[in-house]
Amino acid sequence: MPDYIKLKMKERTIPIEIEGLHELLRRIPATDGKAKAYLLQQLARMEAGHRGEVKVDQKLMTLPMPYLHEVIPNFTTRNSYGSHYQLDTVLVTNRYVLYLEVKNIRGTIEFTTNPQQLKRTLEGKVDFMSCPLVQTKRNHQSLQYLIRQYNSKLPVFSAIVFTSSSATVISQQHEVQIVYRRQLDHYLGKLNTLPEILDKPSFQKLVKKLKQVTQNFHPEALVVRYNMDPAYLRTGIFCTSCGGHMVPSTPSYKCSACHKADPLSLRRTIRALFTILGPHQQVRNFKHHMALSNKGPIIRSLKHLPTERVGTTKNSVYSLKPK
Repeated sequence: MPDYIKLKMKERTIPIEIEGLHELLRRIPATDGKAKAYLLQQLARMEAGHRGEVKVDQKLMTLPMPYLHEVIPNFTTRNSYGSHYQLDTVLVTNRYVLYLEVKNIRGTIEFTTNPQQLKRTLEGKVDFMSCPLVQTKRNHQSLQYLIRQYNSKLPVFSAIVFTSSSATVISQQHEVQIVYRRQLDHYLGKLNTLPEILDKPSFQKLVKKLKQVTQNFHPEALVVRYNMDPAYLRTGIFCTSCGGHMVPSTPSYKCSACHKADPLSLRRTIRALFTILGPHQQVRNFKHHMALSNKGPIIRSLKHLPTERVGTTKNSVYSLKPK
């Protein structure tokens, strides 16, 4: 068995929250420009974050790793109080566990105190953002609690990775390791010199348990996160290109405005509505928000999605399985 091999990992999927935000924007009334502007900012932040995570994945796949390793993207952990937190990247080896908090931010970056914030200066404009130090320390403690809960003696490390080539961190702090994406090979090289702690069966058992944790997590409904009344949203099925109403057009649905055909519009809309309204829904909720009088197309679409059904009556609840 070789000591080191190139890292193996599946392609990172686009977070379901991004798809949900696109759909939520189509459902905000056109007259509410303030809400649309705010959600567009949130969407841009999420999409930039996803691009940064993909950059880190691509860098990791060029580096030698211990033979026993597993990467879990968008890993969800819980603390001792049962609260859940999502971590950008968790790398599990038989020598250590590493949590990477990825920040795709341009400009000159400074960590400020009292209160802790991230100060970003870009093209003469100064912005203040939530401090990733607080988030990273909290997530590190939660991950460490989980690893110890499984009786593993693996050391847990964490680092904030800045992915943009135009990012410059000018302040010094010693609470959390800060690295640029191009420095990952050096940082991981030092960690990979740590001694092996777990044998193969123990390593596989730990990875299996960690994956079970993240597979049982459902993100918070967007209407809850953004404090919105579901009754405020527009109803219907909307075109992903122009936002127009989709209408039945055998054997598909077609946009009444731009005439784009989309045979998967029902499945896409239902999947997004799970993210907007919550992971557990009844068919009547989809009928209302999609403005459909017949539940048949909804039932057929649900069968093609990764859902679980509880109950056999009209009050049955469908749950969307996490990716």
